[in-house]
Amino acid sequence: MVDTLITYLPYSRLYEIRKNYIENIKRIKPLHAIVYVDDVFTEEQISFLSSFMAKEFEVRTGFWRNRTACFLQILIDLKKEKIPDALIVDSDNILDNDFSIIDQELLSEYDFYTVMDWEGLARSFIKRSIKLKNIEVNGKRREVYGYKLTGTWNGIFFLGPKQAVRVTQAALRKLNDATLEDIYKAIQSLDPSLANRVVDETPLAILFYYSGIKITPWVVCSRHYYNQVRKSTKNLYTRRLLKSTAHVGLA
Repeated sequence: MVDTLITYLPYSRLYEIRKNYIENIKRIKPLHAIVYVDDVFTEEQISFLSSFMAKEFEVRTGFWRNRTACFLQILIDLKKEKIPDALIVDSDNILDNDFSIIDQELLSEYDFYTVMDWEGLARSFIKRSIKLKNIEVNGKRREVYGYKLTGTWNGIFFLGPKQAVRVTQAALRKLNDATLEDIYKAIQSLDPSLANRVVDETPLAILFYYSGIKITPWVVCSRHYYNQVRKSTKNLYTRRLLKSTAHVGLA
């Protein structure tokens, strides 16, 4: 059983709570549920959230202005509050109905793992991964892979699939506090227009790698309801320039 189910999203995407997160609560049936809402900086927003949100989950707000800092704040809180275990799910994903069976199998061997969506399964992830084991779920075989946190050229540091991240307190204790704090400060020091050009899988991979974790176990177990309107500019040169500038700033 999941102790705490968490999702995180900017204020502009609150609709995904009712669209996806409530369904995840019904499927997972956690003991506790928390929503982190970014881009909240006025009393009016907090008042609206108080009237809008359901009673079955806690709401925590902040003005991180990027998903990486918000995710790192979640890890900081989980460590500080000594929450036994947590499942952090992207707000635009709904986990498979058989997640609980898969979760029980994986937690018997790993203290953390991540989830890939069926829509995002790509050869590039398989190519950089090693096969760890097979598990049987409702009579069907599911492959469990291990993603290598370090690579070459593109994605020198990359956590791997991350539609959901399952962590236990044992895994959280491994995360180096000083490294976690340094990465958090580095992300927050970037210009807000650049911070989101650093995909959160990269800072998280750096944190895990320098905490002694070299492989991310992962399994396919969610559906990704990505809003196509949020696609970034098609100007490849501009995207590469901004991304490179952001990573230099992070370094």
